[in-house]
Amino acid sequence: MDAYPSFVRKEQCNFGWDWGIVLVTCGIWRSIRLVGYSQARIGAVQIDQKHKDGNVKVTALVELDVIAPRSVTLKATVLFKGKPVAETSATSKAATPRLEVAVPDPQLWWPNRMGAQPLYTLRIDLAAADGTLLDTYSRRLGLRTLRLDRHADEWGESFRFVVNGIPFFAKGANWIPADALLAQRSPEVYRRLLEDSADVNMNMIRVWGGGIYEDDAFYDLCDELGLCVWQDFMFACMAYPAHDPRFMENVKAEAIDNVRRLNHHACMALWCGNNELEQQGVGKAFRAGYNAMTWDEYKSLFDTLLAEVVRQHAPSIDYWPSSPHSPHGDREDFNNPDCGDAHLWEVWHGRKPFEWYRTCTHRFNSEF
Repeated sequence: MDAYPSFVRKEQCNFGWDWGIVLVTCGIWRSIRLVGYSQARIGAVQIDQKHKDGNVKVTALVELDVIAPRSVTLKATVLFKGKPVAETSATSKAATPRLEVAVPDPQLWWPNRMGAQPLYTLRIDLAAADGTLLDTYSRRLGLRTLRLDRHADEWGESFRFVVNGIPFFAKGANWIPADALLAQRSPEVYRRLLEDSADVNMNMIRVWGGGIYEDDAFYDLCDELGLCVWQDFMFACMAYPAHDPRFMENVKAEAIDNVRRLNHHACMALWCGNNELEQQGVGKAFRAGYNAMTWDEYKSLFDTLLAEVVRQHAPSIDYWPSSPHSPHGDREDFNNPDCGDAHLWEVWHGRKPFEWYRTCTHRFNSEF
């Protein structure tokens, strides 16, 4: 375990970081439950939105766990401020039925300081043929489009986020775990830190890849406060054993679970494959042995596996393979000022004066 922390799928900074202590904990630190059901239950729901000419349709692809194939009824209801505003229902024998609801007079969600953050609730009821309620799914969502815009321009290639058709300047910080002892975190701690972030005019938080996929309470608060989330997958600053099929199978399950869990949140702006693996020089800087990682292995994990999970389970959220990353050339120019994102350490690490930032022309500074 000391030799190969990259194989252990836990908080990477537990093994020590430049700002954190070595505290390699183990044990059950989140709630678990055993679910029993009869006939069928709602396993997962993929929520997408279609925006056109001021109208919004919410689409729910429902994945059912069934004991035996049989006809069931699904009813989808969209609520706003606790009151139903739209609903639809369908009877199906399919394992993944699709429901679509048109939302009248849609109130759009906006990042902090750009507008309000109205939140709707999508509730899906699953019933047996005789009307017996079998399961209920309920999630909050904000109605918006939020995409990464990369287009060729006179300097190279843009890197900006666009919400509801309007480009905006991302202002924010990187988020590391709020406590070295994860069990000491609480919704109150989340609220204090995230409200402070919104109060100083931030509109984006990057969940750094050496920590954890945060609790639901974190993303709920980001929805409420208008804090967009750049979400790293939990890989940072080291080679990973992508040559090992056991590791890849484990990572795929981890990625699917978290992408499914978070895909409905209004705050979710981007999934990013890792923190600084390209900057660290994969295939060159890492030592030989079990922890070595070739470029082909790197690509199999970050260009293929994780990208496909996002495309399949959260197609309305963009994917970026690494941070920092230049999408052109041989990837060695990871802080290319003309395209991609950059990690600029010249001030905090290089001791340059703060005014140096005025000379920076990089497209997107995701860590500085």
